[in-house]
Amino acid sequence: METRLAVRAMELGASIAVNGACLTVVKKGRGEFTVDMSPETLKRTSLKELRAGSLVNLERPMRLSDRLGGHLVTGHVDGVATVAAIEKKGEFTFFKFLLPRRLARGNFPWRLYRLLCNTLICAVAGLVIKSTSKPI
Repeated sequence: METRLAVRAMELGASIAVNGACLTVVKKGRGEFTVDMSPETLKRTSLKELRAGSLVNLERPMRLSDRLGGHLVTGHVDGVATVAAIEKKGEFTFFKFLLPRRLARGNFPWRLYRLLCNTLICAVAGLVIKSTSKPI
């Protein structure tokens, strides 16, 4: 990846978040670095959609002794959703997502979940299950 971040200051093996996915720096050069991505990372994130020249959000690792200026996010990736609609209501913006079928069925405890959208933490305000039939 090409970047204006201080690549010289990055250590091999350092963690760097790319669109919210934590990856490991395995190689670095002048103004660029390389990370490894496992098949599981590609399967569970939107990173597989990236192409040469794609813009991404990069976040360097922080020391827990530093002021974070935000929040720590822990957990795991259950799937990748697609933005279906964006609606502005006053000072708030509401996003509607299409969930993968395996997450949209059953007893999805949506009130306990948070969405991480390219490092933006979103509270889940509601869940609507819609059924569609497709011809076989």
